[in-house]
Amino acid sequence: GLEVLRAQYNEIDAKGVKALLAAAKGLERLRRVELNGNKFPEDDEGVEGLRLLLEERKEKAGSGVAGEEEWGMDELSDLEEESEEEDEDEEDEEDEEEKEEEEEQEAKRETVLRDADEQEVQTVAQKKDKDVDDLADALGRTHVA
Repeated sequence: GLEVLRAQYNEIDAKGVKALLAAAKGLERLRRVELNGNKFPEDDEGVEGLRLLLEERKEKAGSGVAGEEEWGMDELSDLEEESEEEDEDEEDEEDEEEKEEEEEQEAKRETVLRDADEQEVQTVAQKKDKDVDDLADALGRTHVA
């Protein structure tokens, strides 16, 4: 059976940790869970439940079964906790970036249109081309019956 679960940096939230705790109770050989880098607070009740469950299993197994670092949970030093305020700040930043991008695109459009207008009014000298003149003369002599 499963002994070590490595689920680091998988965007697991508090709800996911609770589901993991419920599943871990049925995984009797599970002795280590690594969840660093996910999206839940370190003091979450699901995390505490997992810690207690794994500690109890370690005590039951006694010493000498596996190394100390092979039991329990990894260090949760890199968790992402997103508050509503951070979410709003991110949305504001995204809105600003979108607005700036739209302004840049509008400025580019205006530049292209202005350049096109300027080029349209410029007088262009007609280039003389003997092949074109010959073709025009030949077409001028043809008649459709």
